[in-house]
Amino acid sequence: MTVGGGASSDPRIRDWPATRLADALRSQLADAWDVIDLTLRGLTDDEYFWEPVPDCWSVRRRDEARTPEVWGSEGWVVEYAWTPPSPPPFTTIAWRLMHAYDCTNDYVARGLHLGPQSWNDVVVAPDAATAVTMITDLVKRTDERLSSVDDETLRRTSEGDPRPGWATVSFAFLECTHHCAEVGVLRDLHRTMVSRR
Repeated sequence: MTVGGGASSDPRIRDWPATRLADALRSQLADAWDVIDLTLRGLTDDEYFWEPVPDCWSVRRRDEARTPEVWGSEGWVVEYAWTPPSPPPFTTIAWRLMHAYDCTNDYVARGLHLGPQSWNDVVVAPDAATAVTMITDLVKRTDERLSSVDDETLRRTSEGDPRPGWATVSFAFLECTHHCAEVGVLRDLHRTMVSRR
C-alpha cells in the first residue's frame, strides 16, 4: 500500500512554505506507515494474545473478560476500567492494537470534522490478521480522506478537542505509531522468550 501524496515525487522532500496542511499530514502518515507496516507484518495469533506477565489486560470474548468494564460492539471486547489500578496493568499486543485503532480512528474523525467515534461501536478484532487489516484499512482510509480535505477545514477547531484539526490528526498518527512501536518491542520479547523454551 502506498500512502502520502503531494506535488513532489518523494513525499518526504517538498517546498514546505508552499505545502498544503493536508499534504504535510499525508507525508507524516507515510512516515508513520513505514513503522506500522514493518512492525505488524506477519503478526501471529500467539503473539497477539501473548500474556508475558500475570493479570494482563487483553482482548477477550465478552463472557471471559476479567475487568470491571469493557468496550467493543460485539462478542469480543477490550478490557479496561475507568479508574485503573495503580500501577496500571500490563497490556497485550491485542489490547495495544485495538487501543491504537480506536484512538487513531476517533482523533482523525474529530480533526476532519467527521464526528467523534465511540469505542463501543468498534468491532474488536478476534485475531491478529483482522487487527492488522483494521489498522491497514484505517491508514488507507485516512490517506484518502486527507487527499480531498482543504486547509481551511484543518485549521478549524476539532470536534470535542481544543486543538485545530491538523494538530488532532497529527496527534492521531503519533498515537498509532507509539503503540505499534510498543508492539514491535513485545514481538521481539516474544521471539526471545519462545526461543528459550
